[in-house]
Amino acid sequence: MDYSNQKDKSLFFKVTGKMHQIFADTIIYIECAGSISSIHLLDQNKCIHCCAPLKDIEERLDGLNFYRINRNTLLNLRYFTKFISGKQRIIQILNGEELKVSRRSWQELRNMLNQ
Repeated sequence: MDYSNQKDKSLFFKVTGKMHQIFADTIIYIECAGSISSIHLLDQNKCIHCCAPLKDIEERLDGLNFYRINRNTLLNLRYFTKFISGKQRIIQILNGEELKVSRRSWQELRNMLNQ
């Protein structure tokens, strides 16, 4: 996959009353719990929390190689490292974390990344 389209693309988020610019290529994944989205960054596993629905963030990242792996998680495919097969559908990402993939997304993700 070509990830050059992420270079110099940024998003702005309001966090504790201040605007933060976050570059798409520094986002590893985004997870949402309720109305709070946690943006996990490359910068030494830094995490930023903001009040933005995952659906809105997903729309803003459209075309930048992000994929919704389950109802609450949006993954930057650039930082995917491997599939971990077994009872649960798990993938490993660059920082060593393991994330669950929904049953619906599992096969589509495998097909997409095996090309």
